Amino acid sequence: MQVRKVFSNIAETLAVFEAQMEDVVHLTQYFVPVMSEEMIQAFWAVRREFFSVQAPSSTGIQVAGLAKPEMLLEVEAVAFVGGR
Repeated sequence: MQVRKVFSNIAETLAVFEAQMEDVVHLTQYFVPVMSEEMIQAFWAVRREFFSVQAPSSTGIQVAGLAKPEMLLEVEAVAFVGGR
């Protein structure tokens, strides 16, 4: 599932910088129109797994397409780790 892979990639990237998902303060989610209601519900379920304590603010944007036709979702994450 693309959703799980996207959030796993974010978690792995954050770990390189000694950050965690809890450090994410904002997400921008880009969705393509072909996402069905079932896919959108699956997105939210997986997102809740990764942000179970406190979810960051977010913006969802529907786009005509992404870099590759098979891509249905892109997520940009902004994290703040300076307060440690």
